[in-house]
Amino acid sequence: MIEPKLPKDVPRYAPARALPPYRFIPGRGLPHPINDPAGHSYQEHPDQPSEPWTVESWPRLEDWLVGVDLFNHAYWWESHEAFEGLWQVAPTPETTELLQGLIQIAVALLKSYQGQRRPARSLLERGRMRFASLPVEPACLMGVDRGQLLRDADEYIQARSRGERGRAPTIRLS
Repeated sequence: MIEPKLPKDVPRYAPARALPPYRFIPGRGLPHPINDPAGHSYQEHPDQPSEPWTVESWPRLEDWLVGVDLFNHAYWWESHEAFEGLWQVAPTPETTELLQGLIQIAVALLKSYQGQRRPARSLLERGRMRFASLPVEPACLMGVDRGQLLRDADEYIQARSRGERGRAPTIRLS
């Protein structure tokens, strides 16, 4: 598999938390991060969902910032898990839709990386529909420019379809 082109200038939002030692790609032979005792995020007693949070707390919400860092460094499986923990306790319908859209986009990027074009396109469209259900204002919910992220994800998936490396999309919080 051709590795995605990772941006060198992307900021870390939770620099105190190290990135995992490997990106989990299903079927690649690495230990499952959560289910396998050798996995990078294995815990004998798995964590519960994230602690309750508010929309206003996102700039300081460590689980959110870690999820964005994982996404931005092409740890798409891991980021979808991080976003899922937040989604389970999302405080509003808008944050639920945003997080579900991000989960679908992360999995779309992973599927594209694996060469699974159809599932990648389908998941990206589902993420697009989630984002489309959100109010136009504010343009950046929880700091995410949804339009830019969708354009970048679409460009990456198209490049992968052509057999090119593609620049991995990033979430630049604003």
